[in-house]
Amino acid sequence: MSLFKNKKAAFLLFIVSLLAIILITRFLISDQNSDVNDQIIADKSSGSTLEYNVDFLLENKTEYIGNHVKVGALNRGLPLPEGLTRGILKLSTEKPPYKATYHYHLIDNSKGINDNGLLFNNEEQFLKNSVLLFALIDNADEISHQGYWNNKALSSLPFFYTYTRADAERIVGRDVRQFAQSKEKLAALIEIVEMLKAEDMGVAINSVDWWKFQYPVIKDVKFHVLKNEYLETNDEYNPDTFLLVREYICLDGTAEEWDQVYSKTNNIALPKSDRITTALDFKNELIKREAKSSLQLPSNTIISNYVLNQWIEEKYSTVFEYSDESPHGLTYEKLNPLLK
Repeated sequence: MSLFKNKKAAFLLFIVSLLAIILITRFLISDQNSDVNDQIIADKSSGSTLEYNVDFLLENKTEYIGNHVKVGALNRGLPLPEGLTRGILKLSTEKPPYKATYHYHLIDNSKGINDNGLLFNNEEQFLKNSVLLFALIDNADEISHQGYWNNKALSSLPFFYTYTRADAERIVGRDVRQFAQSKEKLAALIEIVEMLKAEDMGVAINSVDWWKFQYPVIKDVKFHVLKNEYLETNDEYNPDTFLLVREYICLDGTAEEWDQVYSKTNNIALPKSDRITTALDFKNELIKREAKSSLQLPSNTIISNYVLNQWIEEKYSTVFEYSDESPHGLTYEKLNPLLK
């Protein structure tokens, strides 16, 4: 009989403990959600309110995608695209590329249908959220958002959007993790991603103001940032040539109005040829024709992460790019006497 009583008491203690854990967990979740909802950033330019909590996001910043608690919390701290509820989180952490896949469920199937058929129309917010997640999860290589229709006939056809760290760097023009170093920097990145449109991932990288923010003009120093490089094969003004297009931002602290910032494009031309199908082919052809001097960068040129990654993928030898006036490995910190 005493054994039965002991078992009954133990069972009651277990039930009471379980209820306590549930109540505490619900309190913590409620308190966490309250933090997310109560602290927000005001968009001073438009007067609207952005649904981002900088303090909460920085508190959950993490070095590792395997930290499922913080990786999950970060997504909950970002705006939820319209018409969805959040589902489970799946992580791939055993070997690179390290991935996080966030799952969602569509509340109303009709919200995901547009004139082109079954296309979910919330990619814009997924893009914005992903850029911020790459800033706050140090070793994340890929972020995916996968959703499911309520219609059973469509349940086997999930909609999904996937972005890589290279996508984020192409948008921003540099390593987005640098923006997770302070509240001010993260707030600035939020303002940048708010400009993004899903159909134009280059909004930020093409903004002169954006580059001026990234690289403040240095008094008495003129420098350039190579932000983009691509092969143009159908230029309407040069129908018989291929162009290697190089887009720069010039930041001039030597002018009379010493904070001049402007875009600058350099086009290098070659006759059309079947041998040239990529930017790397074009550059190799220049070298073969002994025209390698045309590849030399303007003085004091910093290479954006986006272009550096292109060159690495191409396995391009950059030996002809650099000079004493624009050495390999030049950074903003090396140019700015106040940071040396």
